[in-house]
Amino acid sequence: MNSLSINPEREFLIVKHDALNNPQINLDQIINEAENFSDCVNGKQIVPACEGDLYQIAETEELVFIHKHFGKLSQDKFLQARAAGKAAYFNDVLDQYEQIRLNYDKFMFIIELKLGTNKATINKALDSLFRREIDLVCFDSFFGEKLNQINSLMYERSLHCLGNIRGLSLVASVMPENYDYLTIPYPISFGSPGKPVIYGAVGSKDKIKALAESPLTLGVYARTDEKNTYQMLAHSIKR
Repeated sequence: MNSLSINPEREFLIVKHDALNNPQINLDQIINEAENFSDCVNGKQIVPACEGDLYQIAETEELVFIHKHFGKLSQDKFLQARAAGKAAYFNDVLDQYEQIRLNYDKFMFIIELKLGTNKATINKALDSLFRREIDLVCFDSFFGEKLNQINSLMYERSLHCLGNIRGLSLVASVMPENYDYLTIPYPISFGSPGKPVIYGAVGSKDKIKALAESPLTLGVYARTDEKNTYQMLAHSIKR
């Protein structure tokens, strides 16, 4: 995209981690709870966001949100995960958003593309978002080749890094052709990456307040209910 949808001088993303993977997601509640961080974003306007992982059911090719890295997802496995509160139908989430979208000024979907998210699934998701006129979407991935499948003129793209040492970003795969910003786990970030960034796994309001002072920080995955940093990172991998 030519310019970022989030203006870091006056706006700040508060991202609810893993939210789209929850079949009981309550977008109204999540959006309202984001305002609880208004006292630590340096006077900026809160922009709520929800994150989840895009995948497909093998038998039906139905789009779903579930934290799965690779391999086939059977209908039975999906239904088991959904019953456990760990997976949701893509269209169910978008249906709920369409019912409430006029009540809010700004809301962002952050959709992570996993290694096993196939090209057909990405294209179907893009078609659905376009038909519903949902345009405030960031596609996030560790894998540059996945981000290359996203039209950068329509949606923003975030390269998910393993960490950084100042301007050196530690990546898991080839760099995408272009990307709009980085997503970096805060506990493994050492110094400014020198590019627009969303920080993951931020566990306190004091840390959020410090990060909000930087003109390069677009927002954070606010996880102040999880106090142990290493457990937080482990949960991100295993969930």
